[in-house]
Amino acid sequence: MFRRGRGEGRRRTVVAVVVAAVLVLVLAGAGAGYLLLRTHGSPQQTAASYLSAWQRGDYQAMGKVSVHVPHGGLATPVGHFTSQVGVRHLHLVLGKVTPDSAGAQALFTATVGLVSNHVWTYTGQLQLVRQNRAWWVSCNGSCCTQRGRPAARSSGPGAPCSAHPRRSRSPAPSRC
Repeated sequence: MFRRGRGEGRRRTVVAVVVAAVLVLVLAGAGAGYLLLRTHGSPQQTAASYLSAWQRGDYQAMGKVSVHVPHGGLATPVGHFTSQVGVRHLHLVLGKVTPDSAGAQALFTATVGLVSNHVWTYTGQLQLVRQNRAWWVSCNGSCCTQRGRPAARSSGPGAPCSAHPRRSRSPAPSRC
């Protein structure tokens, strides 16, 4: 009855090729956008890097994964506290990392050996934020607040960037 002409079949082929090409471009653009705009790393990686640097006493590395750092960096307040309290060794263990409305919170346990042969053990918390497509430890107003008192297996000093000791009875020896 009706015969299709050569032009009609060719037109369908051209339309199909154009639609396929547009679809490929849209998918490629979406993939590139994801790769360029996604947040790099994870809050767990950032917290682990921060705690590892802190345990090694590498305050410059701590600062590289932190925002809202005091003007002189972390070496002065943390170093001041370390010498004031008499820290012999520090062992930090990353705990649970949970998302919250501001980003994420990372719990950690610190065991601090003092020159007085006392051991301070406490649970601290790091506040992590997403900024410039990366995760950062946020040093806010409570950064570097140390609280607690030394005693075998008791609560202990606060930590750089928002430590929350289990018990706190004495005032902070230093503040940012």
